[in-house]
Amino acid sequence: MLSKSEQIEKIARTILKFRAKHNLYILPSHDVKKWAELVIKEGGCPRVPSRKDSCPCKYALDDIKESHCCRCHLFVDEEYLKLYEELEDEVG
Repeated sequence: MLSKSEQIEKIARTILKFRAKHNLYILPSHDVKKWAELVIKEGGCPRVPSRKDSCPCKYALDDIKESHCCRCHLFVDEEYLKLYEELEDEVG
């Protein structure tokens, strides 16, 4: 059985591989390792309780096709990221 730190690293690697494979981005407000900790703590998606499989969940790509981000807003496409950055520039 993996230690908690090993589980965090494994989930973080999976997230980063998924991001790279599908040419996605991680929303800048999220830290991958902290997100992985939340996945372990919540037993699945930290933002969408009904999605109890691991992260990335099986719905992420469909969510992104529909709204340019997954429902938990961890993974985003280029269009969403540009809008996010524009809003960040306006605010701060």
